[in-house]
Amino acid sequence: ERFTEKYLEYTKEFTDCPDVFLKWGALLAISAALSRKVYVEIGAWNQSPNLWIVLIGKSSSHKSTAISRVEDLIEGINASRLAPAEFSQEAIIQALSENPTRLFIFDEAKSFFDSMSKTYNQGLNALLTTLYRKPNYSRTTMKHGTLTIQNAYLAMGMATTPEWLRASLQDAEQSAMSGFLSRFLMIPFSGEGNKPYPKPPPHDIHKFEALKTMLSRFQVIEQPFHYTPEADVAFETWFHDITEREHKASPLLGSFYEHFKNEAIHKLAVIFAIDRGEREVTR
Repeated sequence: ERFTEKYLEYTKEFTDCPDVFLKWGALLAISAALSRKVYVEIGAWNQSPNLWIVLIGKSSSHKSTAISRVEDLIEGINASRLAPAEFSQEAIIQALSENPTRLFIFDEAKSFFDSMSKTYNQGLNALLTTLYRKPNYSRTTMKHGTLTIQNAYLAMGMATTPEWLRASLQDAEQSAMSGFLSRFLMIPFSGEGNKPYPKPPPHDIHKFEALKTMLSRFQVIEQPFHYTPEADVAFETWFHDITEREHKASPLLGSFYEHFKNEAIHKLAVIFAIDRGEREVTR
């Protein structure tokens, strides 16, 4: 049984959140349950499946449900994986030095980007961008002296409206070109959700516990993943196609293509393999 299918079955019983948001919530949950010890070797880097996603939809689309359920599931299997509520550069460094495997959840992306703009958080985007890929980091802080982060693994999920995104990210191109914003996979949806519930029923606690059990099994996976020969051929074809699209895109969109084809695709390939119960990336 696939976790993604069970997650949709569970959530669709009490929310009209669109399927696309629920599916990406399921992928984020798998991502957050894994660690730096799961990876695929790409060049000089070990690409681990830590996802950063932003769900973009109108305020009535219940997109926060898709990621808040993920937060509850991860808290249920290992509460220490949740990032601290205090969002300052020093607090994050301290928390990651204690537990480098963390899930950041923001029901509203605005709160995240507002925090990033604070004077005391200058340089935080550079820190997070570094830890997105680089496992080890050392920093001297005012309160705690020198702190060391080893095997950092950061997953992140947030939600926002297209209006706020357009109005608030005035430096979006600069952020994208610097490599920070382009690390996020943007998941837009403009239609209606599933069947609306005037009075949503209680969630099924037994299905919720079953999802926790499935995620708990993912936590113990520690291995590199490899592409089968058939998957390698398919990937080569896809890579050339996406490169053609990238060359035709604007400079802003180009950086997102670059990130997707060189990093995010490998993260998703591993997550899909794990969801299928496989230990290699297949066609």
